[in-house]
Amino acid sequence: RQKEQKKRDQMLKTIKKYDKVMTIGGIIGTVMEVREEEIIIKVDDNSNTRIKFTRGAVQRVLSSADAEKTEA
Repeated sequence: RQKEQKKRDQMLKTIKKYDKVMTIGGIIGTVMEVREEEIIIKVDDNSNTRIKFTRGAVQRVLSSADAEKTEA
C-alpha cells in the first residue's frame, strides 16, 4: 500500500504539459498547464474547452508527448 502511494505521488510530481491523463472521474484530456497545486486539462480540441483540476484528481497518465514522439 505504501509502495503504491509513493508510485502515485511520483506520477503526480512528474506530470508535464502535453501528457494525456485520465481523472478520477473518468475525464480524459491533454495537460495544457501545470501549476503547483493544480493542472489545466484540454478536453475538446474543436472548442478548446479546458478544465482546471487539482493534481490529486489525476488517476493516471495515459501517455506522454515524449512517448508519442518515439512511436511516430
